[in-house]
Amino acid sequence: YHDEMERLKTQNQMRKFCRAHFLSYMRMREWSDVHAQLEEALENVDFTSIGETITTFKAPPRPDPNKVIDQFLYDGIHRSILSGLLTHIAERRERNLYWATGNREVMIFPGSNLYSKDTDKNPLSPQGERARVRGGTAPTPKTFQPQWLVAGEIVQTSRLFARTVAAIQPPWIVELSAHICKFVYEEPHWSPEQGRVLVREKVMLGGLQILSRFVDFGKINPKEATEIFIRAALIEEPVQSPHRFLQHNQELRQKIESWQTRSRSTALPDIDEALFRFYKARIHGVSSIHDLNRFVKEQGQGVGNSLFATEKDLIGDRELKLDTDAFPESIQVAGRAVPLRYAYAPGEEHDGITLQVPVTLMQHLNPGFLEWAIPGWREEQIRTLLRALPKSLRVPLMPLEPKVAEIISELNQGWGEAPAELFGASKLAREEPRATKTVRPLIEALANVLQQKYKVPVTPQSWPADALPDFLKPRVEVTGAENKTLAASRDLQALQTKLRDAEKKVETDVWEQAATKFERYHLSSWDFGDQPGQIELPSSSGVPLLAYPGLQVEDSEVSLRLFRNRQEAILASQQGISSLAEIALERELAWLQKDLRALNSVKDLYITLGTPDELLGSAYANVRNFLFDHAPIYPLRRTEFEAVVATAKDRLQGYLPRLIELVKQVLSSRQQLVLAKKQYPGIAADLNALVPAGFLQSTPWPRLQNFPRYLRSMQIRAERAVVNHVKDHEKSRQVVPYTQLLGKLRARKDLTPEQSAALDDFRWLIEELKVSIFSQELGTAIPISPARLNKILECGPLAPLLKSPA
Repeated sequence: YHDEMERLKTQNQMRKFCRAHFLSYMRMREWSDVHAQLEEALENVDFTSIGETITTFKAPPRPDPNKVIDQFLYDGIHRSILSGLLTHIAERRERNLYWATGNREVMIFPGSNLYSKDTDKNPLSPQGERARVRGGTAPTPKTFQPQWLVAGEIVQTSRLFARTVAAIQPPWIVELSAHICKFVYEEPHWSPEQGRVLVREKVMLGGLQILSRFVDFGKINPKEATEIFIRAALIEEPVQSPHRFLQHNQELRQKIESWQTRSRSTALPDIDEALFRFYKARIHGVSSIHDLNRFVKEQGQGVGNSLFATEKDLIGDRELKLDTDAFPESIQVAGRAVPLRYAYAPGEEHDGITLQVPVTLMQHLNPGFLEWAIPGWREEQIRTLLRALPKSLRVPLMPLEPKVAEIISELNQGWGEAPAELFGASKLAREEPRATKTVRPLIEALANVLQQKYKVPVTPQSWPADALPDFLKPRVEVTGAENKTLAASRDLQALQTKLRDAEKKVETDVWEQAATKFERYHLSSWDFGDQPGQIELPSSSGVPLLAYPGLQVEDSEVSLRLFRNRQEAILASQQGISSLAEIALERELAWLQKDLRALNSVKDLYITLGTPDELLGSAYANVRNFLFDHAPIYPLRRTEFEAVVATAKDRLQGYLPRLIELVKQVLSSRQQLVLAKKQYPGIAADLNALVPAGFLQSTPWPRLQNFPRYLRSMQIRAERAVVNHVKDHEKSRQVVPYTQLLGKLRARKDLTPEQSAALDDFRWLIEELKVSIFSQELGTAIPISPARLNKILECGPLAPLLKSPA
């Protein structure tokens, strides 16, 4: 069996060998027959009778091997050969291998001059393999082999070989075989560089891509090319052209879009589509700027006038009315006009209003003011917020549409006539320019109106965080040097925190020069005159840096400094003015410190809290805080400082004896409660919270005057708790939630100055609530109850903290 298989194998090989050689023999025989027939046909031809040209052709001179072949002659000969061998073209794929028509792979015959024998550069050689192992792939070497060639013959022997080959150019193929090529057109587009609509043309022959080039689409598909030209060159990015209708239509389009972006109206049609239909009905066979110029010239002046669109052409019979007051182009920030950019781009990040503000003005923005910056959006804002209320709060306001108009009227009255009173701004804020006022957010103002006018218990927490869509929230885009965008966000506070360091680094050289020239140190009196509210420092960006003069206490010394933030300057100046006033009353305060030694008579009562020196020190701090307590003074004025000093002198009259007597009374009452036999659970904690060590320094004089009443209330509670501890426990359950909330809020580190002040007020309201619950006969300083306290919490500055994580 094995021998038989070997014999058959040998026979198969012999058959293949014989078949191959037989086919070669047959081809050679055919070529010999053709050659013999040509010789026989030419034997009887008399070339001399034809003329000198043929005679020359019959016996050409021997070519000079050193003579350079003429390129024109070379191209002509090979173009002639190519015209009869269009199916013998091939494109190079790798060394010696080409891809021919009919999806065939051919190799250049080894005997050809175009055959490459350089194996070192062959990616499949050992050298190429080593390069692949070291770095991935071997570099493609330069080659003398043409990218395209034509073969005189394609022979099938051991493989498919291309023989008698020569280089050709792809354009020759297209020119000679256009009648059998396949033309494919892709990616039609407008080319601003060439000023015409182009399309990618791919020329295919026998499965080979001969050429890929851009051609004029107007010659391929004039109708579609005109549509692309209209959309891209006349609507999306209008070309620079002397034709006046382009500028007119662009201005009309901007006017309509400006109205639409401000009013957020969806009633208008797509302006781009309307303008496209307008042009399409009037412009034909135009796909380039040259065609447009020719079209307008050929049609005459009449077509030029017909290309001027009107509002009716684009939006029909709708009437555009834009209130520039309701939709301002800019707002004033610190006396500077900051532009507003409107965009009607639903779903896009820049949809709505964008305020482009330099980083140097970031500190002057506050969220409340930005929400009120666009009166034209107020109706949509109020309507959206009312619809976002929970059903239980929304039903009493039904129907909503009449309420929208009424609420807007209320809010506009407050904004126009008394914004500070409506939005809770301070006296100082009412004296500032309108653009720098600190106002409450729109949601808080709306909640106040709903509570006061409609008696609906709405609080800012009644709305979800995403009650307003993004396009109704102002977006701030912060720019730096060379008007470069630094950051953009709708969360103003997060943006200000992020850019605080960047703001301080802006124009540091200019700032340091101004500080050197302006600032003063070691002040002992008001000898620097009145100071402006702000100073403008020139900067390279064109937007002035704003500096704010203020007084700062550093190491017990008062200095006149420049601040980058107005609020920081105001807060620092509060303490600085008090320190200067203390220096002005240095003599009077020296006598007062001597008189305070009378408190040594109660040092034994204070011994469980601290030392006698600590008692005297905290008492002097209480005196100082009371004497120099004043409203914020800004800008810095000498007359107002002198008024603070005069007020301190008036307060000093008769104050010290009252303070000493009150301290004695408080410490005596505390001692009695500590030693009393009748006590209630938690009395020690309440005493420590009300009268801690150094309580005189931390308690303002107006609050300190209530201490005897608070201590008396604790004494009454202790006496009644002994009689009925169950009832005392029931009453205490009304107070415990507030004391626990007070402890949690005090532990927070993210309180604003306004929230810190509100938290201090909340602490004293709890003390008044205790008096109201446990000893109502003593009376309270203000009406107080758990319900009233809850309402204060829900509507006051502490409201955002009640639901936010600690």
